[in-house]
Amino acid sequence: GERRMELTAAAAAKIAASSETTFYLTQGVSYLIDWLSLPLAMLMISPLIGTNQRYVPFIVAYNWGTCLVFATLFVPYLFYLSGVASFNAFLLLYYAGTIFSLVYRWRIARDGLQVPGITATGIVILDVLLGVVLTLVADKLRGVQ
Repeated sequence: GERRMELTAAAAAKIAASSETTFYLTQGVSYLIDWLSLPLAMLMISPLIGTNQRYVPFIVAYNWGTCLVFATLFVPYLFYLSGVASFNAFLLLYYAGTIFSLVYRWRIARDGLQVPGITATGIVILDVLLGVVLTLVADKLRGVQ
Protein backbone atom coordinates (compact mmCIF):
# COMPACT_ATOMS: atom_id res chain seq x y z
CA GLY A 1 0.00 0.00 0.00
CA GLU A 2 2.61 2.63 1.05
CA ARG A 3 4.96 1.72 -1.78
CA ARG A 4 2.11 1.98 -4.27
CA MET A 5 1.16 5.44 -2.92
CA GLU A 6 4.82 6.50 -3.19
CA LEU A 7 4.95 5.30 -6.79
CA THR A 8 1.65 7.04 -7.58
CA ALA A 9 2.88 10.27 -5.96
CA ALA A 10 6.19 9.99 -7.84
CA ALA A 11 4.33 9.41 -11.13
CA ALA A 12 2.04 12.39 -10.43
CA ALA A 13 5.07 14.59 -9.64
CA LYS A 14 6.78 13.45 -12.83
CA ILE A 15 3.65 14.25 -14.90
CA ALA A 16 3.31 17.64 -13.21
CA ALA A 17 6.98 18.45 -13.86
CA SER A 18 6.61 17.30 -17.46
CA SER A 19 3.47 19.42 -17.91
CA GLU A 20 5.22 22.42 -16.36
CA THR A 21 8.25 21.93 -18.59
CA THR A 22 6.00 21.60 -21.63
CA PHE A 23 4.11 24.74 -20.61
CA TYR A 24 7.28 26.84 -20.23
CA LEU A 25 8.82 25.41 -23.39
CA THR A 26 5.65 26.17 -25.36
CA GLN A 27 5.50 29.67 -23.85
CA GLY A 28 9.15 30.30 -24.70
CA VAL A 29 8.83 29.08 -28.27
CA SER A 30 5.60 31.03 -28.82
CA TYR A 31 7.22 34.19 -27.39
CA LEU A 32 10.19 33.75 -29.74
CA ILE A 33 7.92 33.20 -32.74
CA ASP A 34 5.81 36.21 -31.75
CA TRP A 35 8.94 38.34 -31.38
CA LEU A 36 10.14 37.29 -34.84
CA SER A 37 6.80 37.34 -36.67
CA LEU A 38 6.55 41.08 -37.39
CA PRO A 39 10.22 41.50 -38.39
CA LEU A 40 9.88 38.55 -40.78
CA ALA A 41 6.59 39.83 -42.19
CA MET A 42 8.04 43.32 -42.59
CA LEU A 43 11.07 41.85 -44.35
CA MET A 44 8.66 40.83 -47.11
CA ILE A 45 6.43 43.93 -46.89
CA SER A 46 9.15 46.60 -46.77
CA PRO A 47 10.14 46.25 -50.43
CA LEU A 48 6.48 46.50 -51.44
CA ILE A 49 5.97 49.80 -49.60
CA GLY A 50 9.41 51.24 -50.38
CA THR A 51 10.82 51.23 -46.85
CA ASN A 52 13.87 48.97 -47.26
CA GLN A 53 16.25 51.70 -46.08
CA ARG A 54 14.30 52.22 -42.85
CA TYR A 55 13.55 48.57 -42.06
CA VAL A 56 16.34 47.95 -39.53
CA PRO A 57 15.90 51.18 -37.52
CA PHE A 58 12.13 50.56 -37.46
CA ILE A 59 12.50 46.99 -36.18
CA VAL A 60 15.01 48.09 -33.53
CA ALA A 61 12.66 50.85 -32.33
CA TYR A 62 9.62 48.56 -32.48
CA ASN A 63 11.34 45.83 -30.46
CA TRP A 64 12.69 48.25 -27.85
CA GLY A 65 9.25 49.83 -27.71
CA THR A 66 7.97 46.44 -26.58
CA CYS A 67 9.59 47.10 -23.19
CA LEU A 68 7.44 50.21 -22.71
CA VAL A 69 4.34 48.40 -23.99
CA PHE A 70 4.86 45.50 -21.56
CA ALA A 71 5.50 47.90 -18.67
CA THR A 72 2.37 49.89 -19.54
CA LEU A 73 0.23 46.75 -19.60
CA PHE A 74 1.88 45.28 -16.48
CA VAL A 75 1.04 48.23 -14.21
CA PRO A 76 -2.73 47.55 -14.10
CA TYR A 77 -2.05 43.93 -13.08
CA LEU A 78 0.37 45.09 -10.40
CA PHE A 79 -2.18 47.52 -8.97
CA TYR A 80 -5.01 44.99 -9.07
CA LEU A 81 -3.06 42.06 -7.62
CA SER A 82 -1.62 44.22 -4.84
CA GLY A 83 -5.12 45.37 -3.89
CA VAL A 84 -4.50 49.02 -4.77
CA ALA A 85 -7.06 48.97 -7.60
CA SER A 86 -10.50 47.40 -7.90
CA PHE A 87 -11.36 45.21 -10.88
CA ASN A 88 -13.13 48.14 -12.59
CA ALA A 89 -10.07 50.36 -12.03
CA PHE A 90 -7.92 47.53 -13.41
CA LEU A 91 -10.05 47.39 -16.56
CA LEU A 92 -9.90 51.15 -17.00
CA LEU A 93 -6.11 51.20 -16.59
CA TYR A 94 -5.68 48.15 -18.83
CA TYR A 95 -7.79 49.59 -21.64
CA ALA A 96 -6.05 52.96 -21.34
CA GLY A 97 -2.71 51.14 -21.51
CA THR A 98 -3.86 49.18 -24.55
CA ILE A 99 -4.91 52.37 -26.37
CA PHE A 100 -1.60 54.02 -25.44
CA SER A 101 0.30 50.95 -26.70
CA LEU A 102 -1.52 50.90 -30.03
CA VAL A 103 -0.97 54.62 -30.58
CA TYR A 104 2.68 54.27 -29.53
CA ARG A 105 3.20 51.37 -31.96
CA TRP A 106 1.46 53.41 -34.67
CA ARG A 107 3.83 56.35 -34.08
CA ILE A 108 6.87 54.07 -34.24
CA ALA A 109 5.62 52.61 -37.55
CA ARG A 110 4.67 55.99 -39.04
CA ASP A 111 7.76 57.88 -37.95
CA GLY A 112 10.23 54.99 -38.15
CA LEU A 113 9.24 53.92 -41.64
CA GLN A 114 8.18 57.43 -42.74
CA VAL A 115 4.92 56.11 -44.14
CA PRO A 116 1.41 57.60 -44.21
CA GLY A 117 -0.79 57.05 -41.17
CA ILE A 118 -3.00 54.52 -42.96
CA THR A 119 0.05 52.38 -43.77
CA ALA A 120 1.21 52.59 -40.15
CA THR A 121 -2.29 51.54 -39.08
CA GLY A 122 -2.07 48.48 -41.33
CA ILE A 123 1.30 47.53 -39.82
CA VAL A 124 -0.05 47.77 -36.26
CA ILE A 125 -3.14 45.75 -37.21
CA LEU A 126 -0.87 43.14 -38.82
CA ASP A 127 1.18 42.94 -35.62
CA VAL A 128 -1.95 42.52 -33.47
CA LEU A 129 -3.38 39.86 -35.80
CA LEU A 130 -0.09 37.95 -35.86
CA GLY A 131 -0.09 37.98 -32.04
CA VAL A 132 -3.68 36.76 -31.85
CA VAL A 133 -3.11 33.94 -34.35
CA LEU A 134 0.09 32.84 -32.62
CA THR A 135 -1.65 32.87 -29.22
CA LEU A 136 -4.50 30.76 -30.58
CA VAL A 137 -2.07 28.27 -32.12
CA ALA A 138 0.00 28.06 -28.89
CA ASP A 139 -3.17 27.55 -26.85
CA LYS A 140 -4.30 24.81 -29.23
CA LEU A 141 -0.93 23.07 -28.92
CA ARG A 142 -1.17 23.21 -25.12
CA GLY A 143 -4.71 21.85 -25.24
CA VAL A 144 -6.30 25.04 -23.93
CA GLN A 145 -9.89 25.48 -25.10
